[in-house]
Amino acid sequence: MIHTVAMDLDRTRELQSLLEAMDDADLSEVAQMVRDLQRGRALEFEDLDAVVADAFEKGFDHRGMALDPWVTPGGLVVVPGAKIHRSRSNHRCRFAAVGDVWVWDSSERIVDELRRLPDDRDSLQTVTLLAAVDGLVLDVVTSRATGGTHTRQSSVAYEVRGGELVPTMPTASPSGEERR
Repeated sequence: MIHTVAMDLDRTRELQSLLEAMDDADLSEVAQMVRDLQRGRALEFEDLDAVVADAFEKGFDHRGMALDPWVTPGGLVVVPGAKIHRSRSNHRCRFAAVGDVWVWDSSERIVDELRRLPDDRDSLQTVTLLAAVDGLVLDVVTSRATGGTHTRQSSVAYEVRGGELVPTMPTASPSGEERR
């Protein structure tokens, strides 16, 4: 065990030395390679259809509103979203953004599935899957629309760190209506 830890420390120091010697362009290329590897592993180890089906079962409360996102054991971020209509001019919604775009428009998106609720064709639920790449930041925005005015009620930010979602400070999220 001690021998393995010493070898890991030596390899880590060697890798750090290699990285320190690189210019910014090379570091960006290596960072993209790491993201691609993490994304590939998530796709290899997860059954996407099963994850989406499970998310539609467990990702919403009894009123149909989206719950908080989570990370699967195989390395996918599961992001439920919902828009629940109370009337033609009144709805509640909860969607997430990556950077300054909604998850369904994000280049990080792997799968995005939308389902209309059977008892209310204007209401919908979504499940979006992203690779759990360290540094990925999600803003989960809860809003309410009344009489044509859309108002943010809350925003919670999460960052992927070490394969887990960690709450952080909210960042700017896309403005305007959610287009869903």
